[in-house]
Amino acid sequence: MIEIKFNEADVAHVKSMLRGIDDVVPKVLSRAINDTLAGVKTDASAEIRSIITAKKSAVDGTFRTVKATVTQLSGLVSSSGPPLPLIEFSARQTKAGVSVQVKKKNPRSVIKGAFIQTLKSGHKGVFWREWHGAKGPVKKIAYGKLPKKYRLPMKQLFGSRIPDILGDDPVMNAVLAKADDRIHKAVDKELNYELSKL
Repeated sequence: MIEIKFNEADVAHVKSMLRGIDDVVPKVLSRAINDTLAGVKTDASAEIRSIITAKKSAVDGTFRTVKATVTQLSGLVSSSGPPLPLIEFSARQTKAGVSVQVKKKNPRSVIKGAFIQTLKSGHKGVFWREWHGAKGPVKKIAYGKLPKKYRLPMKQLFGSRIPDILGDDPVMNAVLAKADDRIHKAVDKELNYELSKL
């Protein structure tokens, strides 16, 4: 979770610039925070996708933003949810199984016995069939030729959790450094806008 708020020095600076129109100060601060939140989400997504191969839509889908208001001068960006389905990590069907690349620094690898399938619900994923709860795929059985009642249950396979990657120090530090720059630029922008109306 990344929280955006002002310290006392920043608030004092804005108040000094808008002396005489103090009622505008909360508006300036809340708008600056919300502008920053949008940028933080963009930065966080980009940093995460520099590490893993998941698409932007899959990463962004884990984010939640709580905006600031004139009475609540803080906002946050957080990421939550289970691991992303392995289909999101450049999954490709091969004769041996499914080839994936989760982290960009690692080469592609093949999960033997796995297969890509679209369910009746429309959900597409990477699966394998389990044999009485055993770990790993079942091999050497021609499932397509078996009656459905004899087929083994499918298990969907998953990759990384986006919140875990966001929480890694290098990623978080990079996002926070950009957030600090963004918040000061946002304040200057909102101050200039209000001063231009005087």
